[in-house]
Amino acid sequence: MLQHKFKFFLITIAFLIFWNNPVLAQVENSCVDCHKKPEIISSLPALEQNIFEDWRISVHGSKGITCEKCMGGNPTKFAKEAAHEGIKNSSNPKSPVYYKNLPETCGECHSGVYKKFTQSRHYQRLKANELAPECSTCHGSHNVALVEPLEISKKCSLCHNIETRIMPSIPREAEGALAIIKQVKNAVLKAESAIEVAREKRRDTTKAEVVLQEAKSILGVSGDSWHDFEIYAFKEELVNALYYADRAYNLASALAENSCVSCHSTLPRNTTTYEKYSEWLDSSHVDKGIACDSCHRGKADNESLRIAHQGMSIPNTVDIPTMCWNCHKNHQYFESKHWKKLLQTLETESKKFPHGVYQDKIELEKQPLTGPECATCHGSHDIKGTRNPESPVYYKNILKTCGLVCHKNEYNKFMQSKHYVKLKADKLAPECVTCHGSMAISVLNASGVSNFCSMCHNKEMGIYPNIPKDAENTMLLLARVGGVLDAAQNSVNIAKKEREIRKAEDTLRNARNMLAEAKGSWHGFNITAVGEELNEAAALGRLAKEEAEGTVSSPLKYILVILIFFIVVYFILRKIYKQ
Repeated sequence: MLQHKFKFFLITIAFLIFWNNPVLAQVENSCVDCHKKPEIISSLPALEQNIFEDWRISVHGSKGITCEKCMGGNPTKFAKEAAHEGIKNSSNPKSPVYYKNLPETCGECHSGVYKKFTQSRHYQRLKANELAPECSTCHGSHNVALVEPLEISKKCSLCHNIETRIMPSIPREAEGALAIIKQVKNAVLKAESAIEVAREKRRDTTKAEVVLQEAKSILGVSGDSWHDFEIYAFKEELVNALYYADRAYNLASALAENSCVSCHSTLPRNTTTYEKYSEWLDSSHVDKGIACDSCHRGKADNESLRIAHQGMSIPNTVDIPTMCWNCHKNHQYFESKHWKKLLQTLETESKKFPHGVYQDKIELEKQPLTGPECATCHGSHDIKGTRNPESPVYYKNILKTCGLVCHKNEYNKFMQSKHYVKLKADKLAPECVTCHGSMAISVLNASGVSNFCSMCHNKEMGIYPNIPKDAENTMLLLARVGGVLDAAQNSVNIAKKEREIRKAEDTLRNARNMLAEAKGSWHGFNITAVGEELNEAAALGRLAKEEAEGTVSSPLKYILVILIFFIVVYFILRKIYKQ
């Protein structure tokens, strides 16, 4: 009696379960119909009695993916033998669910995942009959599910641990990588909400939506991308997705809440103000939520045009570095030659120069001869990060940024160098910042240049290992030539107090021009040619010094000759007198 009641209870529970599961309620499948029966479940070995329940609550169960999709068989037949026709045990190498065959079986539905998995080391080991994970290792067999970050750490550590010495850092790295997916999903939801708010205020959210779609696209294929197990590349993709989602949020928030942005976005496309706004849309300031009022002041929380513009200003050249410093707490610029040059120029000029010099080639050519400030190199409204290929300070663009106006001679020489050829061929090569730094711009000394050159030019790499020493000697010669010209200048200055010495001044001017030419030639990295130019500059400097000093001593020579003449005459007359 009790046994009958227990069976009735199981049947009732099963009925309620399937009644509340719309997928199962709609399935007409002999596998499901048979294996869901309590009497069938209870007849199975203890370890197999949870198989059906595991499937029911799995991803496959929720999507109506039934047994025959993986195992084979005929779900239209209800006789056991006919329904099980073709099914092989999972231990049979010919079974579609045999561990080595699982990637292909799963790949029939998950083609993107399968394609990535075949590119992985795991797949190569699996095909070489070595120990390696396959689909069910991480996702389960009947209880198929997505893997959570904590779970992946445990699964990876089965092979990747200190005992096996097989990349023991992998479990933690994998956990961190999968955790970013959740961050991206939350960021996407946040951006969607901000865009909806902006839409309700009738803002043009097209740009924000385009940026958000970038994040969604990366997120959409992240499940596939994961399965080649190149964790660093996977993390980089997700970080990019997070960047796009955050950027979309900042754009939408600014459109909804910042009156400068919302107003300028509605201006005619051919106006200068809209052009500046358009440049800002593509800038890295958007990523940080930095809008017009951060630099130009004003009252961005007020919709009134008059009130919003109160206190607004255009920063002057000398004010820009201190204004940027409010966010970028970096003292290096204020210790650089650029800052000192800017101050020196402003001391001699009465006017201050306009903000926003890096707009295009025309404006660059109009730039006043002054020390560069932040906007000179980074731009003003269209500021982009150093890793952005469109940024003027991207490693491939920094050459033009430095050389187009300020350092033309160095730029022209560098374009003739092997370094430039390698740089343009996307190979490892130095550019301006490599040697001179970014903010703390400085001139290298002999030991400094030797250290930099030896990063590539050394015996281990076999790339002209003598270069560092030759470069150091050339820099020492440069310092000595500078000393020679300074000494010549001192002699010229002394001589000028007595009389005109145009010849010595012209010679010294030629010497300094040759020194400048040698400094420019240095950036072509033809050390032999630089040495020849330095020696010529030194020779001209010594000649200028001799010409200056000769001019100073010439009256004394005349006096001395006259004095000697009179002494000789005196002794001759004296001798004649005595006779």
